[in-house]
Amino acid sequence: MACRVPAAAALMLAGAISTVMAQQPAPRFDVVSVKRNTSGPVDRNLTPRPNGVDAINLSMKELLHFAFRVEDFQLADLPGWMTTDRFDVVAKTGGVTMTPAQINEAMRALLVERFHLEIKHVMRDLDGYELVVARSDRRLGPDLRVATVDCGPRNGAPSGAPVAAPSPCRTRFGTNVFESGRAPIARLAERLAATLGAPVANKTGLEGEYEIKLRFSTVRPYQEQPDDRPVLFTALQEQLGLKLARAKVPVEVLIVRASASVDLD
Repeated sequence: MACRVPAAAALMLAGAISTVMAQQPAPRFDVVSVKRNTSGPVDRNLTPRPNGVDAINLSMKELLHFAFRVEDFQLADLPGWMTTDRFDVVAKTGGVTMTPAQINEAMRALLVERFHLEIKHVMRDLDGYELVVARSDRRLGPDLRVATVDCGPRNGAPSGAPVAAPSPCRTRFGTNVFESGRAPIARLAERLAATLGAPVANKTGLEGEYEIKLRFSTVRPYQEQPDDRPVLFTALQEQLGLKLARAKVPVEVLIVRASASVDLD
């Protein structure tokens, strides 16, 4: 027989759960080392681990990218040293495993405390693009199809939790490729923004998740062989049936200031 919980009791239970969640401490690293690195712009890397982060020879700007999951255009008016000075930041928990989202949260707290940062979140209208369906009949391109692959536990996993999904479900992106067996169009818009260095708003109206295969040309000074793939704007229309239209895009921007000198080890 089904048991019905009285509305008043349900509200009390929800309030109790919210109180417990609010009382849980924010993710923090237990062991932290921050040192200045003067070796030059070589041998730079950032390695997230289940119990911490190793960030070697990175600028504050790069550390902010990782901690706040932002692009260059979302960082406004940074002091010069945040781009030029480089640091080694090694942080670990006391053996506790964190999700990627918790690692980011702990890194944000670390940067604010050790670098004495004051961070203000503001909304600004920036020059960018709207991602829209190219054709008036809304027919999509050959490489954009409604996803049919079953990703199993991924769909029921908590947000930010590491999941060993089958390879067709993984999203792969690089300087000239975006491929995924199952991803929302918003994910594609995020990667296009990173590639273009400008905000991209998803205005396609396409709901759900899609199988996406996008390959486009990149031109580099050291490129020896010609790249026969189309440029990004053409590839979007030919392969996905989408296009980018210039527009003002509202974006949350971080204004970052340092209120004191850095606490180094």
